[in-house]
Amino acid sequence: MYDVTIVGAGPAGASAALLLARARRRVLVLDTGEGRNSASRGVHLLLSREGSEPARLRRESWEQLSPYPDLDTRRIAAVTAAGERDGFEVTLADGDVVASRRLLLATGVRDLLPPVDGLAEHWGRSAFLCPYCDGWEARDQAMGTLITDAESLHFADRLLRWSGDLSAFRHGAFAIPGEQRDRLRAAGLTVYDSPVARVRGVEGRMKEVVLADGTVVACSALFVHPETEQRSGLARELGCTVLEDDSVEIDFANATSVPGVYAAGDMARTAYQPTPIAYVAAAATSGLVAATFIDTDLYGSTG
Repeated sequence: MYDVTIVGAGPAGASAALLLARARRRVLVLDTGEGRNSASRGVHLLLSREGSEPARLRRESWEQLSPYPDLDTRRIAAVTAAGERDGFEVTLADGDVVASRRLLLATGVRDLLPPVDGLAEHWGRSAFLCPYCDGWEARDQAMGTLITDAESLHFADRLLRWSGDLSAFRHGAFAIPGEQRDRLRAAGLTVYDSPVARVRGVEGRMKEVVLADGTVVACSALFVHPETEQRSGLARELGCTVLEDDSVEIDFANATSVPGVYAAGDMARTAYQPTPIAYVAAAATSGLVAATFIDTDLYGSTG
């Protein structure tokens, strides 16, 4: 019986594992090696590791967990989970079943990209989610934002801080309302009415956006706000409350609605938080918060 099983060893899960191992808790970490930022060229907003390749960061995190004798790591998927506080069981992809007193879910989310030809090949390299993370490298170049819904309209003109050469493109059947089109144009954006057909570039470096009417627009970086989905169904299987945006609901201690089950990273948020925070540093902090409260919870249970 482990004290804690942690599912997912991205920045949230690995940070939680490190704290719990240093607290001499018996911990099992399960991870498949996949992450939301795997396609990115570099991690940003992480002091002392600015620009590090995600694969390197993940590998070194895994290596830094190895010296702790009370911590076990396995490169394997968790496929099912069941149980209750002080008695959870997780079934692994090879059929093994592991037991623990607490569960921490840090499985993350995946981005559901709009079905634009070429977008997936450029994702994380010149098509991005977050301008705070990747806008600096694209500064003062021809830049675009893909308007997929009314929410993304409010995000568009913020990109002018990174480039004055900014285009607003629309996706699919969504039409930019006239007053919003006028607002964006007045702010300095070039607004195109024809929807995007494809993006083109070389080896992940975007060169241009092609519209459905044949118009070709130079574009070095395209910012998109895609919907997301949970990478794992474990939270729902366990009965955790899930919010309208598919995030697992947590409280200030990163506890879910199921006693003994915690969640950390971009898969979870509190009800009063508008959206999950996707920064690597924020995910790591989330893992540390969860681990601290898990350790306290375990003391309150049987010591």
